[in-house]
Amino acid sequence: MSWWRKRRSKETVPRKTGLDRFWSTLANYRRLLLWAFGSSAVPLAFFFLSLSPPWPKGIVAVTSIIEVVAIILGFQWLGRASRKVINRTLSVMAPLLLLFLITYLGALSFLTYTVPDRDAIAKESRFAVGMQCKPNVQKVFGEACPFVDKEVLRQFEYDAAKVWTTYSITQSRLLLIVLWFGVFFTFPFLVSGFLANQERS
Repeated sequence: MSWWRKRRSKETVPRKTGLDRFWSTLANYRRLLLWAFGSSAVPLAFFFLSLSPPWPKGIVAVTSIIEVVAIILGFQWLGRASRKVINRTLSVMAPLLLLFLITYLGALSFLTYTVPDRDAIAKESRFAVGMQCKPNVQKVFGEACPFVDKEVLRQFEYDAAKVWTTYSITQSRLLLIVLWFGVFFTFPFLVSGFLANQERS
């Protein structure tokens, strides 16, 4: 009789589907972010806004899509992989994440400038610089180009398009976006793969 009850209890317990495990992984990923950045979404949102690339304006929304794709791929590729494969993947992707992060922070400092803005959440607006000055600016400031200081920018009303060529500004913008997406693809990919594997254990 006890054997029959045990068998029946096993049959009545609903088995988790792959989608159930995915939603669980997604919830754990969110809890991990909240734990890392504070008990609310405010510090996390401020972090994104203060360190995000200056272009395009909807970069935070696009980043969310990149994160979801990375979580899906991490869950799909690493969720059922062996521990050997997961460890090998982590050993490659973790240094890659660090490289993306360090390079992005350096590029953010080197290829952007900030202007005080009372209307902005971070109290300042960020703009990308160019790598080539316009001919009229090059003629006046010579060797200072293309890395002119804020005093020069002030003379041009902090308008990057008046100082640098459009092509060179676009180059800086694209480089920042590639590095930003690199950070926010590798991190969720690693975390989601790790979480999915732990839930399976």
